[in-house]
Amino acid sequence: MKATYDIFRRIPESGPVWIESVQGFENTKARLLHLINFRPGEYFVFDSTTARITPASSLVHASGPATTVPFERV
Repeated sequence: MKATYDIFRRIPESGPVWIESVQGFENTKARLLHLINFRPGEYFVFDSTTARITPASSLVHASGPATTVPFERV
């Protein structure tokens, strides 16, 4: 079973807004690239199994599933 990640967009005036849940690391990266290109902004991903977040910019620049992405504890 693939891990599920929640994608959020950070809105300066009102705080984070949940966008959607995506299964799998590669699917999450692809979806983030689409979102960033379609509607630029500050996005981040939440991994509920580890309670960690990471900025979208760190994920989309990661090179493949073997890459360790630095998450921050919430």
